Amino acid sequence: MRRAHIAAVLVLLTVAVHLSPTPASCREYVVMLSRNINIRTGPGTDRVIIGRAWKGDIFGLSGETGNWWKIHMFSGDDRYVSKSWAAKLTESQILKGHNLRLPADVDVRLAMYRDIESALARARGEAEELISASLDVERNGNVERILEDRFVLEVLSIYSIQPALFPDLIEEGQDADW
Repeated sequence: MRRAHIAAVLVLLTVAVHLSPTPASCREYVVMLSRNINIRTGPGTDRVIIGRAWKGDIFGLSGETGNWWKIHMFSGDDRYVSKSWAAKLTESQILKGHNLRLPADVDVRLAMYRDIESALARARGEAEELISASLDVERNGNVERILEDRFVLEVLSIYSIQPALFPDLIEEGQDADW
């Protein structure tokens, strides 16, 4: 049952990714210019920090609000980084050194996919511990999406994979029935 729920979450994430502009298909990106850049739930330093990005990390760009870039994240929610610490990149400005490709080794991609499944399950479990869905479904969902973004970002960082490649990995995993 647990594996079926994880698969359902991945399907929903893929549907959300395919219904909105995705990093894999967008033509504009944001590259981090420094290390330890806060990624927030909204445009402001008073918003929750969901994780940190590192110098050279690339995210799909979905817009801007004042002094903030709006970036695509793994939960389907947009997140924000300060324009002071990140720069807009167009597809033509992507350099070989940006490494905007998944690893060639299918076993590595499979391991990443499975680690992302585990991260999603962990996010669901921890969100339920913090705010039970039986008490407040909306708050539980918000916490779960924040934790999904945080934990998936950690997985991609461990594998040194650009965050903008997440939709490509999920699509391959589902196509291959991993």
